[in-house]
This record gives sequence, C-alpha cells and structure tokens, in this order.
Amino acid sequence: MNSESKASATHRISAFFCSDFLLILLISILLLFYLAFINGGHNWGDDFAMYIAHARNIVTGKAYIDTGYIYNPGFPELGPQAYPPIFPLILSPLIALFGLNLWALKLAGVVSLSLFLYVFLIKIAPHRLPRVFRILLLLLIGLHPFFGEMLNNILSDIPFLLICYTTLYLFQFRSNQTERSNNVGLNMLIGFLIYLSYGTRSIGLSLLAVFFLYEWMLKRRFSKKSWIVIGVSAVGIIIQSILLPGTGSYFDQIPHTIPEALNAWQSLSRIYLGLLPKIIPISVLINQKIVLIAFFIPAIAAFINKMIHRITVYEVFFLVYSFSLLLWPSFQGLRLLLPLIPLFFLYTVEGIQLALTVITNNTVKNFSIVVITCFFVFVFYNYYVTYSHILQNPSTSDITKSSTNELFNFVRQKVSNGETCVFYKPRALALFTGCRSVAIESGSYCDVIHRLKDFDAKYYIVDLRENSEIWSEYAQSAPDTFELVFKNIDYQVFRIHYRGKCLDF
Repeated sequence: MNSESKASATHRISAFFCSDFLLILLISILLLFYLAFINGGHNWGDDFAMYIAHARNIVTGKAYIDTGYIYNPGFPELGPQAYPPIFPLILSPLIALFGLNLWALKLAGVVSLSLFLYVFLIKIAPHRLPRVFRILLLLLIGLHPFFGEMLNNILSDIPFLLICYTTLYLFQFRSNQTERSNNVGLNMLIGFLIYLSYGTRSIGLSLLAVFFLYEWMLKRRFSKKSWIVIGVSAVGIIIQSILLPGTGSYFDQIPHTIPEALNAWQSLSRIYLGLLPKIIPISVLINQKIVLIAFFIPAIAAFINKMIHRITVYEVFFLVYSFSLLLWPSFQGLRLLLPLIPLFFLYTVEGIQLALTVITNNTVKNFSIVVITCFFVFVFYNYYVTYSHILQNPSTSDITKSSTNELFNFVRQKVSNGETCVFYKPRALALFTGCRSVAIESGSYCDVIHRLKDFDAKYYIVDLRENSEIWSEYAQSAPDTFELVFKNIDYQVFRIHYRGKCLDF
C-alpha cells in the first residue's frame, strides 16, 4: 500500500470516528443491551397499573377514567384519579398487539430512551464538544444503572424525557432563527410539544414557564408568534382538564397555607439534597460523595461559564425545573430528578473540556488526562458492579409470584361485581382482577371502620410482608367484624361485617 492509500485509509478511519454515525452505532448497540436487560415481570409500585388500565380503556373504547381504582381524597399522595393521557396513548398500540404482556409494554421505554440519546447526543450536545467527550457522555447516560432500572418499570418518565428534550431542542432552534424565518408551523409544533410534555407528566407544565422566561430574557417582549406557542399549549392543557378532570388530582397535595408551603419546601429541600449522592451508583457512601463532588466542580464551572457568556434554554430549564421540584406536591424520589441527570453530566463533561483548554503545560495536561481517565474507569467499574448485582440478584416480580396469582384468582372468583376491596396497591389489584379497589390511611380502629364504611368496602387485603401487625390486632380483637376468608404465604383477605356501634379497643 503506497503512502497516498495509507493516508486515504487513515482519513476514512478518522472521519468514521469523528462522524455522528459512530454515535448512532453505539446507540443501536445500547438499544440491543436494553432489549436483553428488560424482563417480563414488575414490582408492586402500582403506578404502572394505572397507565396500563388507561391504555386498555383506550383500546377497548371504555371510559378513560373507569379503571376500577377509587380515588381517596384523604390519601391523595397515593396517586391521582387518573393519569395524563399521552403515555397511555403510547402504550395503546402495544396493548392492542400484545395484550397484558409486561415485557412488550416495556418496549415503549426502550425505544424512547434510544431516541432520547439520539436527540441529546447529536442534536443538543454542542458540536464543538470533541467526539471522545460525546462518547463519554453517551456512556455516562446510556449505561447509567438508574436509567436501566427505569426501563424495567412501565412508567412515563422515559417517554417524558424524550418529549421534554425534543421540546427544549426546538426552543433553542427557534431562538437561533431570525424573526422572519421563525414560521407559524414551528411555533405551533413547539406549543403542541409543550402540551405533550404536560400530557405525559404533569410537571411538564414547567416547560411553559421555561418558554416564558427564556423568551423574555432574549427579547424583553412576547411577539405574535410567541403567543402562538402559548396559545396552542394552553388549548391542549385546557381540553385535557375538561375531558379528563381527574388528571389534576396531584394538586390536591398542594399546601393550603404559607406555613405549610414553607414546611414542605424545607422538607423537600432536605430530601433532594440527601438524594443527590444516589445519582452516582457507588455502594460506599463516602466514595459516592467524593465522586459526586468531583462531578459537581466542573459542572458548576461549565454552568457559570454558560451563564456569563451565552445562556441557552437548557440552563433556564435546569433552574426552572429544579425550582419546580421544591414546589411539586408529589415526591417520587429519583424519578423526578431524571430529567436533570443528562444536563448534569453534560455540564460535567463540558467543565472538564474547559479545564483542559486552560492548561497550557503539556506535562500537566497529560497528567490531568491520565487522572481523568482513571476517574471515569472507576465510575464505569461501579456501573459494572451495579449491573452485576442486579443480574445476579434480580428483584422479585411481585406481580408474577404464585402467591400473588393465588390472591388475584381468589378476588376474581369470590368478589362480586361492584364490591370494593381495600388494598395498599389498589391500582394493580383493579387491573389484574377487575374489582373496585381503594387504599385508606391508617388510624385508630374506629377511624378505619368509618373509612371502610365511607367506601362501602367488603374486603380488606393484607400483605403480610408489609406492616400487617395492626390488622392482625384488629382481626384478633374484632373477629365478628373481620372474617378471614383467604390466606397464603404472603396475603390475607378479610371479609368485613359492619356490626353495631364502633368502639375502639
């Protein structure tokens, strides 16, 4: 091979590694990994059951809100009367094709995460970011164990991530255009996507605040085309609230007084600060905190640099969404932090690049590169350890356990249509058995009896693995009221008989 051929081959190889094709190839490989990683079971967190029930109603033509779940205003933190409709719409073709196949329904999350990685790495990540940093960013996000864990849950979080960041990308694309080239169709699309974000997760309403704030920062006014965005999104939100009023039940949890709001804000601030180390999947807490600080320092440097030189919509989103979490009435752990994690990693990588460009001494720069490489090898080793633990100790699928199927069969056979069961996972029970189901808050014996009467409950189901002592006490002290009609290794079912006046014991 002559020197020109060698140079040409070297150029082609270099072009391949510097093209978006390599990133797309890596995303495709991650897609295959996700397909192999997801399983056909599910945990008891019964949010998923509500989404599936809504999707099934869409397919069968049944009333959207008629899921069998009875909303308890005294226990609003369990979940709203109905969930927003966009994720159930995404699930509905899978329900139509595969029925109640949990593995198949998880494909919605797998495809959404793969598309999100494409949007984030190829459309959003700055093109000036060297390819090696883009690959690093892809691996940090795409292999993050929490994202993998979310794929094994049929939830709206990953589809929301895709819709949210697609909307943000179009925000930024719109801001880079001249007023003349900023056409009506693009503004209508952005407005529609803002609604889709809200229609996927209610906290997507924060995108409307992001648009307001960013538009005002750029222009100090709202143009006619800005009002198209606002108008289209507002129409979608209003139509949803009229047709599906139960989707607003989250707001039942909003504090009603200023002291309550301040207490909630203070409590949520402490909780989220405590959750931050969990962004880094390292089992040893002190190592976790050290690595988190190592991520935070370059991330803060990059964020400040952007705020000084040219703020983008992504910084506005990061601030607005973070603030929204402290006001949002429903705490859901790391799930609500999920949309911030990709930007956090992007800022970290950009901060590292910024630091390396400042270093002029080659010896110092090379040493820094070695240290940074070792640091990320350690991080990815902990990714590997986490996945190994997950694969070697798979979480029990409560839904597919034989004891759970025995419970479901009993309820299907013995509970009459129209009779209400009380269970701490009412939406899952309603989905898999077809019975009406409600959850009630604990209290004194008489308080509980009154709540049971309020919902005309006929059966109470106890999960023996949870806090069942109080119900055992009730059953032993009031056998005439609570009649044991079913028992297996994990569950007890009591038939409720209301007799005379309630007296606390």
